[in-house]
Amino acid sequence: MQLSIKTETLLCVAAVLLAASCMLLGTMAGDSLWMYALEAAGALGILVFWHVSPSLIAWVARWWSKASFPLSIHPSKDAHHPGSGKTVESDGDSTLSNASVDETPRSERVVPLVDSPALIETSPGASHGQNQSQPAGAPRDRGEVAREMAQTIVHLCKTRNGRAYGVYRRFVSEGYDADVGYDEGMYVSLVAFAAHGGHKDFHEEVIQTMKAHGVSCPFGFFQALMKIFSSKQMYDKALGLYDLMKQQNVEPDAPMLRCLINFAFECNDPVKVEVFFAALKKHELPSMKSYTTLIRAYSKKNDAWAALKVLREMLDCGVETDSLVLNSVLSTCVGAGQLQIAETLVNESVQMCEEGQTLLADIVSFNILSKGYAQKGDFDGALKTLRASERAGLQPNDISYNTVIDAAVRSKRLDEAWGLVLEMGEKGIEADKYTCSILIKGLHNIGQGPAREAHLNTALEYLKRLGVSESSRLHEVVSFCLMESCLHMKDLSRTLEVFRHIQQQKVKVSVVTYGNVMKALGQAGRLRECFELWEGLKHTDLEPTAILYGILLDACINNGDLPRAMQVFEEAKSSDAVNTVMYTTILKGFARTKQVDEAMRFYHQMLTDAKQGKDVAPDLIAFSVLIQAHVEAGDMSGAFKVVEDMKGHHFKPDDIVFNTLLNGCFKQSNVELGERLFAEMLSVSVKPTAVTFSILVKLYGKARMLDKAFQMIDDMEMKFHLRPSVLVYTSLIQACIRNRQVKRALEVFDTMNRKGERGDGVTFGTLINGCVYALHFDAAIDLIQQAANQGIKVPTEVANNLLGAVLRKGQEHKYGPTLLSLMHQLHIPVQPKLREQCGPNMMPPPHANTQYPIQPHTPNNHSNNRHNHSNNNQAFMRFPPPPPPSRSNRPFRHHNEGGYGGGFGNHNSSNYNSSNYNSSNYNSSSGSSSRGMGARSDNWRWREPNDM
Repeated sequence: MQLSIKTETLLCVAAVLLAASCMLLGTMAGDSLWMYALEAAGALGILVFWHVSPSLIAWVARWWSKASFPLSIHPSKDAHHPGSGKTVESDGDSTLSNASVDETPRSERVVPLVDSPALIETSPGASHGQNQSQPAGAPRDRGEVAREMAQTIVHLCKTRNGRAYGVYRRFVSEGYDADVGYDEGMYVSLVAFAAHGGHKDFHEEVIQTMKAHGVSCPFGFFQALMKIFSSKQMYDKALGLYDLMKQQNVEPDAPMLRCLINFAFECNDPVKVEVFFAALKKHELPSMKSYTTLIRAYSKKNDAWAALKVLREMLDCGVETDSLVLNSVLSTCVGAGQLQIAETLVNESVQMCEEGQTLLADIVSFNILSKGYAQKGDFDGALKTLRASERAGLQPNDISYNTVIDAAVRSKRLDEAWGLVLEMGEKGIEADKYTCSILIKGLHNIGQGPAREAHLNTALEYLKRLGVSESSRLHEVVSFCLMESCLHMKDLSRTLEVFRHIQQQKVKVSVVTYGNVMKALGQAGRLRECFELWEGLKHTDLEPTAILYGILLDACINNGDLPRAMQVFEEAKSSDAVNTVMYTTILKGFARTKQVDEAMRFYHQMLTDAKQGKDVAPDLIAFSVLIQAHVEAGDMSGAFKVVEDMKGHHFKPDDIVFNTLLNGCFKQSNVELGERLFAEMLSVSVKPTAVTFSILVKLYGKARMLDKAFQMIDDMEMKFHLRPSVLVYTSLIQACIRNRQVKRALEVFDTMNRKGERGDGVTFGTLINGCVYALHFDAAIDLIQQAANQGIKVPTEVANNLLGAVLRKGQEHKYGPTLLSLMHQLHIPVQPKLREQCGPNMMPPPHANTQYPIQPHTPNNHSNNRHNHSNNNQAFMRFPPPPPPSRSNRPFRHHNEGGYGGGFGNHNSSNYNSSNYNSSNYNSSSGSSSRGMGARSDNWRWREPNDM
C-alpha cells in the first residue's frame, strides 16, 4: 500500500512522540511490568518511524533538488540520444517528459520546463485533461509547450517568484516567444513584477528581445508599462518609454502626452516639457493642469517672460484660469527679479475684478509680491502691497504681516516693524514663531551705541502699550523678543526692566525665561538677586526643573559660595531632581577651593547613589575634575587612582586627561613620568594636541633640557603633522628664557613670524622680560614697537619693568624718551615711583603720539644692538651665579645643554625665582577645556632682579 506524503508525515510525527513519551514514562515507572510495556511501545514507535521515514526523506530530497535547480537545461545522464533508445525517466509528478535531444534543430526542440504539479495545473492542457489522453513517449506540439511556459511565467510573476526571470530567459533562448507572439498578459506581468522587485531596467531587455525576435510591441503594451512606472513613482523610467516608443514607431496619444508632460517636469527636464506640450496641442487644447505644469517648468528656469506668454495664451484661448496659475507666474517673476511684471499682473487682476470679472489674485498673490519687495529690502513696496490687498477686499494673514515686518527689519526701520506688530494685535492676528524670529534678528543687527538704545526704548514702549493680558500670544512673542535681544547684548539692566514689565502685564513667564535671567544674574555676580528670582519662581505654578537647579548651582560655584551651593543641592536631592551634572558642579566647587578630600568624599557618595539606581553615575567630565584637583594639590598618586577608577567605569582617558597629568609632571619637574605618560598616550591611540606639546616643551625647558624641547617641536611637525601654534612657540620661548638663551628665544620669535603666527601679549611679555634680564634694551623697545604696530597691548607690568631697568642702569637719556612715548601711545600707565624718577622733563606731553620707525627684526639686528655685550652668556655673567642646590634637592643630574651652566632651572634663587616668572599662564589644563577649574590669565608676575 502506498501512502500519501501528508499521511507519512503525520505517522512520522506520531511515532516520534510515542517513542519519546514511552521511553520517559518507562524510566519513571521503575522495575515493573509497566516499564517493559512502555519500552515495548516505544520500540514500536521507532519501528514505525524507521519504516515510514525513508520515503518521506526521499520526497523532501526530490523537492529540495527541484526548488534549488529548477532551470537546468543540460541533458541528464538518462537523456535521449540518437540511436540509443533512451528517454528521460518521469517521476510520476510531471506531465512534461521525453526531452528532445540536443542535436535537434532549435526550432524543433522541445525541452521540459518544470516538474512542479502546482505550476502545471495552471496550464490549459492540465486543467482540461489534454495531456492525459496523449500516449506516453509521443512527441508534443511546440506551440502547446510554448503556451504552457507562458502560463507558467504569468503564474510565477503573480506569486512573486524570482524563478520567473530564469524561465523567461529560457523561454526566449529556446525560441518559444516567436511561437507565441505577443502575449500581453505574460509581458505585462513580467515587467510589473520586475518593477515591483526593483529591476528597473528589465523592461528594456524585454523590449529589445521582442524586437530582435520579431515580436511587435503594440501601443497598449507601452500604455500598461507607463501606468506601472507611474504607480511606482519611477518617473525617469516612464519618461524613457517615449524613446523606446519612437524606436518601435509607436505614437503616443493625448492622455499619454499629458502624462509625459508631468513625468518630464518631475525629472526636471523643461525642454521635454515644451516638446510634449507642443505635441499635445496638435491633438487637443491643453487643459489648465498642463498649462500650469508648463509655467512651473519655466519657473524652475526663472524665465518670467515665457511664463507670462503662457498665461496670455491661456487667456486668449479661453482656458479656465484660477489663482494657482497666476501665483505660479508671480513666483516665476519674483524669482527672476521682475517685480514690475508681477506688480502689473496683480494690478490687472484687480482691475478685471472691478470690471465685473472674477478676481484671480488672492492673498497668496499679494504675499508673493510682498516677498519680492522684502528680499530687496524695499519696505515701502511691501507696505504698499499690503494696503492694496486690503483695498481689494482681501483679509491679510500672519504671513502677510510677517513678510512686511521682515522688509522693515531688512531696511532697518524697526519702528515701523513694531507698529505692524501692534496692528496685528488690533486685528486679532496671532503672532507666531516667525514673527518672533524676525524681530529678534532685527534687534540683534542694530549694533551698539545710541541707535541700539533708541530701538530698545521703542520696543519697550510698544510692550507697555500692549496693556495687561494673561493669555495673549502677541504679549509672549514681544516679551520673548526683547528678553532674547537684551540677553544677547548682555544688557542685564534692560533685561531686568523687561522682566519686570512682563510680570506687571501678567504675561505667563516660562521656565526657560527664568533660567536665562538667573544665568545672566549669576554670570554678573549678582547672587542675591538670583536667589530672589528663584524664590519668586516658587510662588508661581511653575515646577523647578533640573536645569534650573543646575543654573543656580553654577551661579553659586562661580561666585565662590560653596555652602549655599550645597543647600541648593540638598534641596534638589529632596525633590529627586539631581543628575550627574549637578554632582560634577559640586565637585568643581570643592576642587576650586582646594578641598580634595571633600571632593573625594562627595565622589564616593555619588557612586553610592548611582548603585542605588539613581541616574548620577560619574561621567568623563567628573573624572577630569577630580584628576585636575589632585594635580593642582600636587598629589599625582591620587590622580592616577582616579584614572584607574575611570577605566573601571569604562571611560578611556582622552587628550584632556593626559594633558592634565602631564601638567602635574611639569609642576613637579618629573621628566621621566612625563615621558612615560606621553608614550602611553601614543600607545592607546590618543592624538596629542598643541597643548600637549606646549606642556612637554615647558617640562623640558624647566629641566634645562632645551635641545629636547626643540626636538619636540620638530617631531610635532614631522611625525604628527601638526603646525605649532602661538601657544607652542610661546612655551618654547619661555623655555629659552628660563635657560638664559635669549638669542635662541629671539630666533624662535622670528621663525614664528615667518610661518605666519602672530604672537599675543603673553608672547611679547615673555620676550621683553627676557631681553630686560639680559640688558638688551634695544631689542625690548623694538618688541614693544612691534606689538604696537600689530595692535597688541603689552602688559603694564612688563613695560614698567623695562622702564625700571633702564632707570637703574642709568640709560634713561638713551632709552627713556622713546620708551615713555611708546607707553603713552599704548595707554600704558607709568607707576608713580618710576614717574618721580623720570621727572617732568622726560615725560611726554598729553597730546604726544609719536610713531617711531621699527627696524626689521632679525637675529643679526639684535646682536648689533647689544653694543658692548659680546655674546649672550656674557650678558648673563653680570649677575652673580645662583647658589648650587643641595644634593638632596637636586632632581636632575645631566650635562648642561646649550647655555649657561649650573642648576638654574631648579633652585630658589632670588635672582630668578620660578614663582616670579609665572609660567602657569600657559597652563594646559586651565585653558584647554571647560572641564578645568580656571582660565588662562595674562597677568604677569616677574620680580625685578635684585642687582638691576
